[in-house]
Amino acid sequence: MHMWVLKKGKSHTTQRGLLVCIALYTASIFQGLIVVQVYAGPLFQKALPSMSSTVATVVLALVSISAGLVAAYLIDIIGRRPLMIYGSIATGLFCIMSGSQMQLNWGPNWLTAIFIYLYCITYTFGAGTVPFVIVPEVFMPEIKSLASMIAMEWAFVCMFVALFIFNPLINSIGLAAVFYIFAISCFLSATFCFYYLPETKGLAVDEIQKQLKRPRPINKV
Repeated sequence: MHMWVLKKGKSHTTQRGLLVCIALYTASIFQGLIVVQVYAGPLFQKALPSMSSTVATVVLALVSISAGLVAAYLIDIIGRRPLMIYGSIATGLFCIMSGSQMQLNWGPNWLTAIFIYLYCITYTFGAGTVPFVIVPEVFMPEIKSLASMIAMEWAFVCMFVALFIFNPLINSIGLAAVFYIFAISCFLSATFCFYYLPETKGLAVDEIQKQLKRPRPINKV
């Protein structure tokens, strides 16, 4: 029955909604924070050899939790679409700053930690929060469970790939270059969301379905 709904009936909006959700989960993983969190100890040890990696990791966790609480408040004030777009752009900029600082050492070492913490905050405001709010909102009740499961399974695949290739990437191109890759993912995410992500704040599922039918959302960012 569920697969029939994916192929028939409101297939266009369902498939478009699934595409949006898959893109959001892809952004959530490949903007990189989950990799930074998993490898926080060795990452901070490599980026900040003069600072205790344990202390830096604990601070990262506290920053992430605090940013999540603020994001939960902002998402219903500012909206999903602006947070995702501007959050992704800001995250990309901080990735570039972090990578350039690691590569060129143009500032004091503590700047690396500051940029990583700011990257964590802006990520949490955007790709760390918005996908998990959007996914339950865009699908009709009869297809929501299946479509959400497909999107989540895709997120697990992306997570496996990101964690699997992280260490080999660092060894082959360096930590700074990995942050540049995260930045590219951030800017691609912002571009995709500008053209295809509808604003769902305060909308019923039928209204969201109408937004998905349009080639480009008309909501202002």
